[in-house]
Amino acid sequence: TRNRLITYNLAWSNITHYVFNPDIQYKLFLQKINKLTRNVTFVNAKF
Repeated sequence: TRNRLITYNLAWSNITHYVFNPDIQYKLFLQKINKLTRNVTFVNAKF
């Protein structure tokens, strides 16, 4: 049970680090936009 608690704490700290770290969210946001624009340019190239 002790190991499970440690892994749970690690997972929780990762989640809070992700949620409360705007830099990470911003990077992920930029990645999503890059994917979207890549898809758009691909579609434009088709037509």
